[in-house]
Amino acid sequence: MPRGCLGGWFELLKRPKQPEDSIPLRVGVGFSVGIAILAALHQMEWPFFGWAVMGLTLLGSLFSWYRRTHSNWLLKVVLSILMLLVLFNFLVSLAATPYDPRFPLAELLLWLLTLHSFDLPARKDLKYSMLVGIILISFGAVLSSSLGYGAYLAAFLAAGLVVMHLFWRSEAREGARTIPVSPGEAVRPGFPIGVAGMLLRSAGVIMLTGLVAFALMPRYESMKLRNLPVSWSMRLTLPRIARGEIVNPSYPGQMSRGLPHLTFSPDNYAGFAPIVDLNLRGVLSDELIMQVRTSRWSYYRGLAFLDYDGRYWSLSEEEPVKVTSLTPPITLPLRRTDFANDERLVQIFYVQRELPNVIFAPFEPYQVFFPSEDLYVDQALGLRAPFPLEEGMIYSVIGLTRPLPAEELKKLPPLEDFPQLARSASTHLTERVPQRVRDLAFRLTAPYKSPYEKALALTLHLQNRYSYQSPPPAYPADAEVSDYFLFESRTGHCEQFATALVVMARSLGMPARYVTGYLPGNFNPFTGFYEVRGSQAHAWAEIYLPGFGWMAFDPTPTGNGEPTPGLQSRPHQHWMLGALLDYLKGLVPETRRFAATRTLAQVRSRWGGWIAVLKNAGLPTAVAVAFLLLIPLQIPFWIALVALWRARRTGRWNPLTRSLERATRSLTSLLGEPALSPRENLRNIYHQMERLLQRAGWERPAQKTTREFVAYVQEQRDWPEMEPILEGFEKARYGEIDPSPEDQDRAHEALRRLRHRLRSQVSVPSRIPSTEEEAQSDDAD
Repeated sequence: MPRGCLGGWFELLKRPKQPEDSIPLRVGVGFSVGIAILAALHQMEWPFFGWAVMGLTLLGSLFSWYRRTHSNWLLKVVLSILMLLVLFNFLVSLAATPYDPRFPLAELLLWLLTLHSFDLPARKDLKYSMLVGIILISFGAVLSSSLGYGAYLAAFLAAGLVVMHLFWRSEAREGARTIPVSPGEAVRPGFPIGVAGMLLRSAGVIMLTGLVAFALMPRYESMKLRNLPVSWSMRLTLPRIARGEIVNPSYPGQMSRGLPHLTFSPDNYAGFAPIVDLNLRGVLSDELIMQVRTSRWSYYRGLAFLDYDGRYWSLSEEEPVKVTSLTPPITLPLRRTDFANDERLVQIFYVQRELPNVIFAPFEPYQVFFPSEDLYVDQALGLRAPFPLEEGMIYSVIGLTRPLPAEELKKLPPLEDFPQLARSASTHLTERVPQRVRDLAFRLTAPYKSPYEKALALTLHLQNRYSYQSPPPAYPADAEVSDYFLFESRTGHCEQFATALVVMARSLGMPARYVTGYLPGNFNPFTGFYEVRGSQAHAWAEIYLPGFGWMAFDPTPTGNGEPTPGLQSRPHQHWMLGALLDYLKGLVPETRRFAATRTLAQVRSRWGGWIAVLKNAGLPTAVAVAFLLLIPLQIPFWIALVALWRARRTGRWNPLTRSLERATRSLTSLLGEPALSPRENLRNIYHQMERLLQRAGWERPAQKTTREFVAYVQEQRDWPEMEPILEGFEKARYGEIDPSPEDQDRAHEALRRLRHRLRSQVSVPSRIPSTEEEAQSDDAD
């Protein structure tokens, strides 16, 4: 019995499938699959096996065509063995990268698609290939971080529409061979009339509908499903050149106080160094340096500085602590125990070019998925890698945040209840700070009791009373920076604002420190990433609130408008259109942005009531204003659209369409093309009808007259549109009086209706019998 079962299975394996003979279908499937393979390989940064996959897939497709009528049973056995080897390779790769299985899975699909291309005899096999192509194009979309991937999507959509139609045509031909049809009728071998236009319209409608739906659909906070990738393989190629010290590629060597000729570099921020010179001036490059996917809007924290001498900030002299883990994640020790109600903040960083060895992270990092077995943590929770961040590196960080409303922060105990804070290193002030800086801090905070309100009062004073300039004017070399900024210059960059806030907070006995990092960047609604540029390097302050902990305060007016960025969550826009407008606004230079802001303020002052109504309906302000501005353009657009729809559906507004046609003919005459005479116009309309019928399979034999041809077609198909065209042609060809404009309009309308009818025509006669053949048929009867 087993032997009989084995023989039956062997006979089934040797039995050939019904072959698919359509060359256009096979070419279309191969082209579509090739686009999907290219898209996936591009997102995988073109691995070493990329060319092999492309070449073998093409070779396999050609082999399948030539062997489509054979059983190929031996080939099936070999392919089965190779697929098992591919599966084994997938399991090995998955074990090596357990934290991001997408790349091993994509490699598995690529090799399976390549092997499957050698055995594609039937239409069903081609459909399997298209299915894998859809999976690969989706895989690339998940990994894409730029709008350039839209070219792959558009190409795959266009090729996919053509392939879908070719599949339908192939199935229709197969049905025509098995289902009886009327005598003389068959399925056309080519495309039906208007297929190219139909496919173009379908692609346009799909893309337009997708974009409109994409713009109007709600956009919720990302990272609901938290997949934390890390470029784990990079740990094997990057040399460990640092053991806790800062390595900044743009400032080689250790920066120290008193360097007289330190040259500014636009490539990397000088704030990512052991020493920060507040008198260093320059403009950073606007180059894209990172793309970040995050579960919540937040700053990207780098380093925190404690020591200040009037011009320089420097890191603590304590050695950072080395933390080690053989596999991700690296879990960091928590500095506090009251974290039961904390929320997780997830950030995934995609490094676009070489950066210092500072690991950017949320304020309280808890777990780090980084391509290294060890990293270093300083006492201010700053993270440092053993090597600089290289282009293409991916790492993820999970941080903890404490959700506490502002009203609760105002109830925190006053500083007088914690006298020990005045003795901490983070409250130390250099003797160079003048008394007037301390007096200003006391005067601004006198009405408030809680530390949070005092810190917020200082922050808002700096935001509202001082101007931002990049780069700011040079300060005297012997000037204390905070004093000169507050009372002399009153203009500065983020470094001067943050320094002034830290100094005034310490004057009140509040622990404070100077922090450098990056702003959140511009959220790209198409990719879901925040795009961070070099010019978005930033400095802010962290102030310790007793009973709560450290909190970020940003006094810079043009930072992000939030005095407490750690408190305001600022989620992504809940409407895609609003997120898109915010993204475009972030790409506009500041000078033009200020002009647009003034214009928006004028619009808001005039249409404030309508804007309020739309905002209450849930629309963001920018979307409400854009909607109101587009109303004058929407009214004539919708009127014209309704008019054209009625003209097409009912034909009542034929005078309008005739006027448009006459205007078009007049315009072509003015442009140098002589207008056709009424006779030529009607003859041209008839020839257009013949061409349409010929493309649909109704070709007029030379022996038949025009009326015999039209009569035969109308016997097979009840198409009344042909009669006005024929009458106009006969009047133009044989009549003594020139045709009237009404004759031309009637023929034009009939041609339009016939063209619309033929677009949906599927099964037509392949050839019309000649007059002699009809006579022979009558004699036989």
